[in-house]
Amino acid sequence: MAPTPRNVFYSFHYDDVMRVNHVRQLGKIRPTDKGRNLTPRDRSLWESVKRTDPANLKRVINAGLSGTSTTCVLAGYQTWSREWVRYEIARSLMRGNALLTVYIDGCKCPNEGYGIRGSNPLAAMALGWDNRIYEHRGGEWVIYREVEGKVPAWPKWLPRPSEGRVMPLDQGAPAYDWITDDGYNNLIRWTNLAALKAGK
Repeated sequence: MAPTPRNVFYSFHYDDVMRVNHVRQLGKIRPTDKGRNLTPRDRSLWESVKRTDPANLKRVINAGLSGTSTTCVLAGYQTWSREWVRYEIARSLMRGNALLTVYIDGCKCPNEGYGIRGSNPLAAMALGWDNRIYEHRGGEWVIYREVEGKVPAWPKWLPRPSEGRVMPLDQGAPAYDWITDDGYNNLIRWTNLAALKAGK
């Protein structure tokens, strides 16, 4: 059976946009992928939103996540440290989205060539035994303060930690390489599989 096309929210660092476009343009080439959300917002919208206040940017991100089942983090060298990527991951957890990482450092940028592999952004975020979201900052796990409250339901794809511990998200969410794992042909399968494991 063909994989079910999913509405996907792409989380990425804007400086990687030329590599991100390798992924975002995919559905324009392959008709079988047109059921996916190609991108939560286009480049011009992202540029205008970046110049607005944080409260407005949060509203735009929340609206972009609405109606999606899967959040795909497109990871470049510095993506793991970006404030708004962490917010998008946290909001995705709150709404029960599936999560996965796709490394894009092997995608060639016309200006800078190939990139450098960065850390997995999902390794810098965690869910605690208390259903609160944590982030790795300053060498330790601290409560993530930009999203209030607890995650309503523990994700089906993430193992539970013991009491007093946290579980980094990369311990349950898959990670792929766009080039070596053939993202061109497999992205629609990866997003569908992640959604199925999340019960979506």
